[in-house]
Amino acid sequence: MPLSVVTGITNTGRTFPIAMTFITSESAEIFDFQENCMDDLIFHCCPRPPTITGDFAAGLGMCIEDRESMRVVSGGTESYTLQLCEWHAAEAIKRCILKAGKYPSDKCMDINNLLWTWLKSMTEKELLDNRKKLDKELFKEDRDYMVSFYGPREHQFIRAYTRRYSNLGCNSTQRGESYHSVIKSFLNPQIALSESVRRLRDHIDGIGLEHDRVINKERNLAPRLLDPMGFSVLKTRITHYALVKSEDVT
Repeated sequence: MPLSVVTGITNTGRTFPIAMTFITSESAEIFDFQENCMDDLIFHCCPRPPTITGDFAAGLGMCIEDRESMRVVSGGTESYTLQLCEWHAAEAIKRCILKAGKYPSDKCMDINNLLWTWLKSMTEKELLDNRKKLDKELFKEDRDYMVSFYGPREHQFIRAYTRRYSNLGCNSTQRGESYHSVIKSFLNPQIALSESVRRLRDHIDGIGLEHDRVINKERNLAPRLLDPMGFSVLKTRITHYALVKSEDVT
């Protein structure tokens, strides 16, 4: 049974698993169950994250759309955005276009470079120019595919748009993907479900202790270049990572 791991970023900049669920599929029903559990156990007393970064799983998109529709109908004010992983976008496009054998190898390399340039466009003008350059190298059926399928979704994974999201600089699901190796270090398919749950519980206890250790260390050590007068009150209450992020915003 697959294990779905939802990760976030702590106020120290580290990856932190906030939910682990054994799932039977990636349907909207499963993701909605997971979201409801997090609402009951985590977000009942604090705001939800404004941005969720995921892959192109249809169930996740349907779940977010349904919950957003319910929020609008009920008059709720707390909304969140589904951002799509740019790496998954690139891989999906390459599977459909480049791996079909329609282009010679040197042409594939050029298209791959133009693809990533398009994905990393930082302004709408750059996006328009890079899209034109990419379209120029594609066959008509591939251009039509890009326009029909990815055109309406550009705002979910192109950096010209996602850089405005409250995502702490994340453009992919790399943090979640990298956590797979951590999970595999103490779980494997041969272990019974009950034993897997026990090991996950022990692992989560250890993560909490490590987080407390880092927080306590940062409360006692102020950054060397921090203005001691201006930040005299905040330096023991806000983590170094949060201070850096606040500087980026200002």
